[in-house]
Amino acid sequence: MRKILLTTTALVAFGLTNAAVAETMSHVEKGIAISGSGKFVYHTWSDGADDTGGQNNTKTVTQTNLSVAYNGVTDSGLSIGVESAIALDHDGVENGLDNDGYKFSLGGDWGSIRTGDSTAGDNYAVDGTDVLYDRFTLSEAAAGVSSTLMDDHWINKSDHNTLTYTSPNYSGFVLGISYDDGGSASSSDTTEACFSYSTTAGGLDIELGAGLRTAGKANDDDNTSADASATSFGVTLSTDKISFTVAANDLKQDATLDKSDVDVSNTSVGISYSASDSVKLSASYLTADDNQNDDEYSEMGASLAYTIATGLQTGIKYQSMDVTVADTPNADNDGTYTTFFLKASF
Repeated sequence: MRKILLTTTALVAFGLTNAAVAETMSHVEKGIAISGSGKFVYHTWSDGADDTGGQNNTKTVTQTNLSVAYNGVTDSGLSIGVESAIALDHDGVENGLDNDGYKFSLGGDWGSIRTGDSTAGDNYAVDGTDVLYDRFTLSEAAAGVSSTLMDDHWINKSDHNTLTYTSPNYSGFVLGISYDDGGSASSSDTTEACFSYSTTAGGLDIELGAGLRTAGKANDDDNTSADASATSFGVTLSTDKISFTVAANDLKQDATLDKSDVDVSNTSVGISYSASDSVKLSASYLTADDNQNDDEYSEMGASLAYTIATGLQTGIKYQSMDVTVADTPNADNDGTYTTFFLKASF
């Protein structure tokens, strides 16, 4: 009875009326899952930026996440999924409650369709720094260059309500296509087309991922967004203990009212090693170039994660970053960033 009550309450919370809930539940094999986590993080860093106005090079962050998901299968075999998540952040003296993701999906032998705040690139964009725990980048002011140059990739950057189709798995090949409508007041619609291919050879798992994103220009007087295109390509080789990833990403964007043309690209590699069921070691390297003004950015990172018990994890991450600003003498900057974390999840 408690499970049915929880399911009913969740469906009402997602906007269904009581009558719709009853109709839906009468034809669907029901299931609901509640998951969440709590995380405490201590950050310490150093960089070439001047500490003014009482700024500090350490901080603590506490974050709590809660997700409610409903999944069911109709008598005809159609799968239904609804999920919503929230995040509560406490960063120093500031609190924030944020929507941390949502989706509604339908699936069958033909594939699946979902709406939500993630795109096809959420599954298929590849970068080597993904092996790290919670990668960090220098702020734009500290680095002296555009924060765009320090991004890991430029696929799946939309946080709007996006429509995504994912194909069935055809002998290891999966296709994903997303469309993000810019709304009635804008022409800045975004389209993503991505794919992955996975296979096994000689005990080695091989996975390829690639994606393309195009975005239209806004039709407002301020020209706040411009035509843009981004690509991502990478390959991951893995065994039961070791994985190795190499990836290349780029972004090209026309000038806007307050920003010049953007033409950036990066290459990254990442490796992770599971020393045991409890210990995982990871390392990554990324190098990026601003082809418009010759700025450069490079980053090395390493992390250690230790599972204390089921649902309880701790660890440390270290990153070293270097920035070269081509047109500004003495503006080069480098920095280090260290993170300690403790996370509990259920």
